[in-house]
Formats: sequence, C-alpha cells, structure tokens
Amino acid sequence: MSNIPRNHLIPFVFIFIGTYVASYLFFILPLTMFPGVLGIVSFVVAIPALYSFYRWTGWKNTLIIFLILSGFVLFIEGFGIITGIPYGHFFYSSLSGFKIFGLVPWALPFAFIPLLFGIMAVVTQYVQKPWKIILLSGFLLVVVDLVLDPVFVHLGIWIWITPGIYYGVPLSNYIGWFFTGLISAAILLVLLRWRIEPSCQFPVFAAISLILILGFWSGYTLWTGLVIPFVVSLFLLGLIIWSFIKFWPIE
Repeated sequence: MSNIPRNHLIPFVFIFIGTYVASYLFFILPLTMFPGVLGIVSFVVAIPALYSFYRWTGWKNTLIIFLILSGFVLFIEGFGIITGIPYGHFFYSSLSGFKIFGLVPWALPFAFIPLLFGIMAVVTQYVQKPWKIILLSGFLLVVVDLVLDPVFVHLGIWIWITPGIYYGVPLSNYIGWFFTGLISAAILLVLLRWRIEPSCQFPVFAAISLILILGFWSGYTLWTGLVIPFVVSLFLLGLIIWSFIKFWPIE
C-alpha cells in the first residue's frame, strides 16, 4: 500500500461514519412507519454500481445485462416462493413494499445486482479463469447472505415457514443461494464476453454499492446484537475495501 495515496482512505472513513449513523437512525425508527422504504433505498444505493458499469460498458450493454439479470432473479425468487425450491419455503411480508404478482418485491433486482457486480468486481481482480470467477463469486455471495438474511428475518421482511438454526434462517437457503450465485455469475460472464470483450475484469469501482450496503447492515447488526453477522460483515468489508484500495487506479 506504500504507493497508494493516503487520501484514498478518506472516502472510506466517511462511508463508515455515514452508513453506521444511517443504520442507527433506521434502528431507532420502526420500519412499520415507512413500509416499502427499503425498495426505494435499494434503488438509490444501486445507482453507483450501475453508473460504474455504464461507464465501463455503455448504456446499451448495461441495460441489456440489467434486464436479463433482473428477469433471472425475479424468476428464481418467484419460483422459490411458489415451490420452496431452491431456498426453502418462505414469503415476503407487506413491509417489503409492492410485490410483482403478489410474490416478489419490485426492487429485488436493484438489491441483488449490486451485490453480484460488487463481488465480481473484487473476484476478477484476483482470478481470471471463468470457473474460478464463478465458483468464488458464488461462495462470497453466500458469505454476504450470512449478513443479510438474519437482518431481514429480524426486520420481518421475509418469513420462513420452518425457521432454521442460524438466526431463523434454514441451511437450505444458503444452498439455494450458492447455486443462484453460481448461475448469476455464469450468466454475467457469458453476457460480458458476448457484448464486450474476452477479458472480464470488472472496474473495482463497481464495488461501491456493495460497500454501502454492507456498511449500513453492518451497523444494523451491531445495534441489534446480531453478533455473527456483524463479525462476518467486518470481514467482508475489510476484504472489499482492501481490494478497492489495492486496485485503485494510480495516475
């Protein structure tokens, strides 16, 4: 890190302060006062990742890739709610806001795609072989879900018919999430090679939204005493921020 300007660390200090303050305000204000607010927040927080992707690939490629990934994630989530495959039986509460066909929140793509972009922005800095990118992305998305799922169960955003041992989340959810992550990463790699170039190294700036998401929910796990998700969130934030700083373009 000796060749990295110290002022590159400054934005992350403000991000941590800002996300932890925001999460504390969110913690002390009942979510029932603002039903559907998480959908709006997901849309806003997704903007940095989508903008970074647009700067890299252009608006047309960004739109095509966003629509295809959105279709996939809405389908697999809706299928999962109806059948219990691959996650287990669960449903979204009214706190999630408007639901497409009464099943899946409209903002789900804006919540999921920045996670995928962010994880792959980190992974592709270290590995380039497609199978390694897919496998590592799927694994790290499961680690991200170790933070997010307990939070949303705690908030009552989604409800499991048969709660599991990990803060009410069943093991089947993480198995299903792993395969969803693998398929999503594979779809994105195929689309990138079709639309753009053989090299699939993401711009590291695509991880900005993921940092904001994890920072916010890391604060929430701290305020609510969700110990394991909090520790996992710190590990992920450390990994992502280290990668972000390490591969920050130096002029």
